[in-house]
Amino acid sequence: MKLTHRQRAFLDKLKELSQRSRGPIHYATLAQELGVSRFSAYDMLQVLESKGLAGRQYVRREKRAGPGRTMVMFYPKEPSTSLGLVQRTATSLGEDWQQLRQSILDRLRTDSQVDQRKALADTLTSLTDKSPLEYCAEMIGALLLNLQLGLERAMQAKLFRTLRSLAESGDVGLGALAGLSVGRSLRNEDDASLTESVLSRLQAFQKYLSGLSKESRSALVDFMLDAVVALDSEQ
Repeated sequence: MKLTHRQRAFLDKLKELSQRSRGPIHYATLAQELGVSRFSAYDMLQVLESKGLAGRQYVRREKRAGPGRTMVMFYPKEPSTSLGLVQRTATSLGEDWQQLRQSILDRLRTDSQVDQRKALADTLTSLTDKSPLEYCAEMIGALLLNLQLGLERAMQAKLFRTLRSLAESGDVGLGALAGLSVGRSLRNEDDASLTESVLSRLQAFQKYLSGLSKESRSALVDFMLDAVVALDSEQ
């Protein structure tokens, strides 16, 4: 399989570190070894994952507060290897989809550190003249931000665990995300206009989602999982 020099460097280092630790590694470790940001390392591991050269699994944290906290770990693999761990679905949706998903993930990483209410409002306002896939991807980000609004750190940790489980459940997870976000909106009495904005866009989200191809829905499921990681600053 043809790889760029940068992809090969990441893959070789992943193999080296995994062999040294005799198991999967966290992307922050890879980032430190290669002198890049942890988000750059995570993004490159996704590329290797889409090529069937890396896999991921969730490992329970040690020496951290909170039951069941997990973190994303990566391991090298051959394209045909199946270890019974979490597998990602490669897509052929093209460069436009890759650019779109990366743009949204970058925004979510920033939004998690700033005014989430404003970020959510801006995202909802921008949902015009979008393709069905683009609309659904943007709405996934908006629904995640909506769920996270106003939650304390302990509750956010529980939320992220739930969302990762939902993402791993496939298409069902996308519907469950919408349901959870609706419940959060209905309980939110602080900003009626924002609640109305979320609710008014859910019908289009469900309609577009039901009309997408299986490949597109699979891509959105993978995207949802990556979006959870982007929002979870402790990952």
